[in-house]
Amino acid sequence: MKASSSIGRASVSKTESWGFESLLACQNNENRTGSVCKYQDIIVSVKSSDNAYPLNWLRWLVVIAIVAGGIVANSIYGDLPLIYRVLGMLVLAAAALFVAVSTQQGAAVWDVIKESQTEVRKVVWPTRQETNQTALIVVVLTILMAIILWLLDSLLGWVASLIIGY
Repeated sequence: MKASSSIGRASVSKTESWGFESLLACQNNENRTGSVCKYQDIIVSVKSSDNAYPLNWLRWLVVIAIVAGGIVANSIYGDLPLIYRVLGMLVLAAAALFVAVSTQQGAAVWDVIKESQTEVRKVVWPTRQETNQTALIVVVLTILMAIILWLLDSLLGWVASLIIGY
């Protein structure tokens, strides 16, 4: 049992170690299971993922070279029909995306895309009736506000013409 003051407050002394927990990002507390240090966990995960993606920088150079090559080829072969140039650019874009997804950052983006698709499936979409009612409310309020602003503009114009004398 820990001691406390007579009015129910905890002790203010940090040297007593009664319930004092640091708010620092990294701390190993033996009373808890596992490490409290998230910062070190992130560093460890980044270092381990660097091993999973060797020559990551070289893959990005390949992506840049593919995109630059596509731009140069499009200008060189400008006399070819547009459909051939578009198909060539689509093939090069697919190749660049394939190489980009094989990088660490590309894999992270791909994971976010997959997770967002999962979240979209969880969304409860409005029914057709709810959509129509909401659209009708928006249209009615827009017309109402337009009429109010038109009346206000007409009134202020009439007042201004009385003051100016037109």
